[in-house]
Amino acid sequence: MEPRLQGRHVPGLRMCLSVLATLLIILTDCAQSQIEPGLANMTVLEGSDVLLKCNARPNNPSAVIRYTWQFQGNTILPSWLRSCDSSQQNGNKCIYSVTASQSGYFTCTATDIGNGVVLGTLKGYVNILRPIKFAVQPRSITVATNTRAQLSCRVDPTAGSAAQINWYRQTLNPSPAQVAVSSRVKIDYAAGTLTFDYVEVSDVDLYICNASNAAGSTSVAAYVRLEGTAKPTLAPNKNPATLTVAEKSSFLLHCEVLRASPSATVHWYKGSLQLSSIPFRRSLFSNNSVKISNVEQIDVGTYYCQAKNTLGTTDSTATVVTVGDTVPTNPSGGNGSNNDDTKLIGISIGAALGGLLFWILVAAIIVSVIRKRRLAQQGTQQEWMAAQSIHREGSQNHHNPLGHQGSLFTQGRQKDSLQRRMDSSFYGRGRLSRQGPEDDVAALTKALEK
Repeated sequence: MEPRLQGRHVPGLRMCLSVLATLLIILTDCAQSQIEPGLANMTVLEGSDVLLKCNARPNNPSAVIRYTWQFQGNTILPSWLRSCDSSQQNGNKCIYSVTASQSGYFTCTATDIGNGVVLGTLKGYVNILRPIKFAVQPRSITVATNTRAQLSCRVDPTAGSAAQINWYRQTLNPSPAQVAVSSRVKIDYAAGTLTFDYVEVSDVDLYICNASNAAGSTSVAAYVRLEGTAKPTLAPNKNPATLTVAEKSSFLLHCEVLRASPSATVHWYKGSLQLSSIPFRRSLFSNNSVKISNVEQIDVGTYYCQAKNTLGTTDSTATVVTVGDTVPTNPSGGNGSNNDDTKLIGISIGAALGGLLFWILVAAIIVSVIRKRRLAQQGTQQEWMAAQSIHREGSQNHHNPLGHQGSLFTQGRQKDSLQRRMDSSFYGRGRLSRQGPEDDVAALTKALEK
């Protein structure tokens, strides 16, 4: 009986072994298949392009792979999730010019279509951040000493992630220094405020609010000033202690006020004389610079900038010399400054008068030319009228009814009249030769007959 039982169960055992072998092959194939790492958590800035990688590498090179994507667990994909390159056999997806609303979880599953085996699944979160924008920016303030003051700085809450606020003060150091918190100076990082319970002179400065997150950082700044509490402070002198320039050239001196409360007025001096603008020689600019042009020996001396307000005065000096001169030893820089400026003013006035005389001369020449042309036209008109009169008198003599004696008498009067007209109209202008009255009358009569 046992052989029959064994015989009956042999086919079933073989079937079970075949199924187990198939499963073993599938499991082996799954273990050896792989999907390349690509999709992972990432943080990107709004407006950039994003590449989501999903590439399977099965053991069977001829396997046909299907890639299934999900966004936030939904297999119905949005239109902005596109295939990067249809010619490539991969599951990569691209998002162009991403927006903050496209942040979320992305899942990619690779499946062998031939046997239905899932080769692998990748999952990652894409965090898209908006650039930092300030909802509230600090404003410069001017307050009285020992009074309360506050600067506010808040970031737009629509940013991709919360930004961290820090306060700095721009002192005379090369780089800003973080504001030191004390019982009098307080910072509320959540609200983004910097508060002074009472302001002191040492608090006068430029304060910087810096906001930063994974998307980057940006800053805004504002001044804290006190009412009438600081005399002028000048920037480090940019002018050389000594300056040598060539004659007929020019030079420029700078003066920059860093701080003054109340605001300062700025003047330039050469020795004890306050400088003013002189055309073509000296220019004073709105940025408190002074330029000297056409340098001469009288420009040698000590120049200094003076910034002044109700609380005090601050000076900055610079010595200027022309080529071949030595630096003045008198720090007060007297050096004949009053006479020098008098000479400069005289030179400028002389140049202006010379220009005026030139134009007066040009106008006189023009008037003379116009007058000569008018006289010439008048003379020509008089000559023409005289010739016409002589022609008419000659015509009348030809028909004189007095006879021969009357004709001779009339001809004598006509000759005298003709002589006087020729003297006044023709001889003065060189039209007749003045060889004799008869010749001139004959010539004129011949010309009229023509």
